[in-house]
Amino acid sequence: MNKKIFIVVFGLIIFISSCSILTKPLDLKEVGEVKSINVLEKEIKDKKVINEVVQLIYSNSSYDSDSVNDFPTNVEDYKSISFKYKDHKTVLFIYQKKENHYVEIPYEGIWKIKSSTYQTLNKKLYANQKIVRAYGKLYYETEEKANVKCATMDEEIDSKVDSGRIPVRDNQSNFSDRTDFQPWGENAIAVILDSNYIVFKTKPITDKKIIRLNSMLYYETDEVVELSCGTPDGIINSKVDSGQIPRRAGQSNFSHKLEYQLIDKYRIAVLVDGKYYVFKADKSPMKRMLKVNGNLYCETDEFLLRQIKSKTYYTDSKVDINETPKKDNQSNFGDKVEYQIQDKYNIIVLVHGDYIVFRDIKKSPERLFRLNGKLYAETNEQIIPLDTQPDGFINLKVSYEKTPKKDNCSNFSDRIVYWILDDESVLVLVNEKYIKFRVVK
Repeated sequence: MNKKIFIVVFGLIIFISSCSILTKPLDLKEVGEVKSINVLEKEIKDKKVINEVVQLIYSNSSYDSDSVNDFPTNVEDYKSISFKYKDHKTVLFIYQKKENHYVEIPYEGIWKIKSSTYQTLNKKLYANQKIVRAYGKLYYETEEKANVKCATMDEEIDSKVDSGRIPVRDNQSNFSDRTDFQPWGENAIAVILDSNYIVFKTKPITDKKIIRLNSMLYYETDEVVELSCGTPDGIINSKVDSGQIPRRAGQSNFSHKLEYQLIDKYRIAVLVDGKYYVFKADKSPMKRMLKVNGNLYCETDEFLLRQIKSKTYYTDSKVDINETPKKDNQSNFGDKVEYQIQDKYNIIVLVHGDYIVFRDIKKSPERLFRLNGKLYAETNEQIIPLDTQPDGFINLKVSYEKTPKKDNCSNFSDRIVYWILDDESVLVLVNEKYIKFRVVK
């Protein structure tokens, strides 16, 4: 009898515990403890607004799942809200995923919120935030004025999205399509607003050191390893600003010319200040894809510096980032993605201000070039750049599906720098990566 009672009581405890987990409340502490809310570069101290925001989130959220990352993963567009208390702060993110909307507090949890709640938060917190996209970055309005001595500005904002939205193209804002700006110090621009020069600054997204290889992001850990082999598997040779998320393969947010070695599928060892630090990857890598004219195109690590002269198209539907697009004009990362058709194998897609090459992997030929009578083909081998002047340039190009017949000619670019390594291999600079090409036999 006692045994049966124990089993029943134990079962009730488990049941109640599981229910409390499934209904875990979103804890933002007492409203009175919140000193201010920071959204982008704007600080809100109005107690009425703070109270409305806290109650809006708290009253319209239901627990969905655990959070195991520093910021949302497999999500293209998310916004952060920082709640500042007396001795600490809590950062949460709001975003849309498929048809649902969510609030996420890193390592605390993910809560589902109503669509109306999401729209109200957007309107209340972000509608008046002025944003400019330029030089591939987002700049946010500050209260700082710039002492511009020269009246001639370097650049012009020539297009506009609706207020409250994020600009997607360079020289675009969410408040005007007719104003000028110029660079202003590090990570800032000066923009003409109402006859004043206002400073706009970039906003840090994370305090983590991050590296992107292909479609995976690797995050710094405190773990240091000793490696028996000193030969690197590749190098990191470009960087974004500190606090930003690397967007291209072979890129970090803290340094360039970094050597790394692969440990396993989800770990790499990166040489930093003479030590190999372990960087771990998110195990749900983002692989951007887009379906056009019945063909599936996948993101590559190649990019263009400017838009090509071709008709512009837009996707009209979207699936989840972990799914494969099934319909034409559909992607897995946005429902209004801008793209252009470059040739039968490649399309150029505008992703966060960058013109990224997406390629039909199933039909795409390999990259080739001809030099000194020999045909060279691309390998997967990445090499540390040489400290010597290049041996020459490839300045001729044929279409992608053809094999180059003339010397100094390739099928992928007419602006290639190369170094001759030996009789069988050449080092080529391709989209900020140093790739080894070997003789085709």
